[in-house]
Amino acid sequence: MKSCLYCLLFLLTFINHAMSSDTLNKKVPIEHIISNSDVFDEFIEAIRNGDKNELIIVPHIVEVIKVEQINRLRDALIHSLLISTTDTLNVLKGIDNKINEEGYSSFKDNFGTNSVCAYLINTDQYDRNSFFEYYAKVKLKLLQSGRQGNDCLDLMNSPIAETLYEEKNGRLKWGTETYLF
Repeated sequence: MKSCLYCLLFLLTFINHAMSSDTLNKKVPIEHIISNSDVFDEFIEAIRNGDKNELIIVPHIVEVIKVEQINRLRDALIHSLLISTTDTLNVLKGIDNKINEEGYSSFKDNFGTNSVCAYLINTDQYDRNSFFEYYAKVKLKLLQSGRQGNDCLDLMNSPIAETLYEEKNGRLKWGTETYLF
């Protein structure tokens, strides 16, 4: 009898979780997003394209994301700054708030404002023109988005200065790919 009661409680908990706001529009549980590569690819593409409905899920995904998925999600958020700047900044702020409330987490810290705004497209992968075109475009979007955008831009300016310094001193090798905007 006890085991049936536990099974019923487990089932109700699972159904409640699956139907909560922590799911994609398709009502896909977060665990399924991170464990199914096709679903995760769709999720990343939606984030990259600034999909507001998918962006609101990001603070919940960062709690359980797999290590090998971290860079892809961070890169998608970096690109989302170009398309859905304010919504992306709000997501980053939400993650920052979680970090402040719950403390340091190696996973969450990869997706907060300090990480996403300070990390630009990869100079080892992309050519110089792509790098600076990304910066020019995102800078304009951030300036248009107010104080929160200015804070992000302040964080972004340090790696830009470092990149210019490394380039000037011949210690930077640019990639060959063109970034797809």
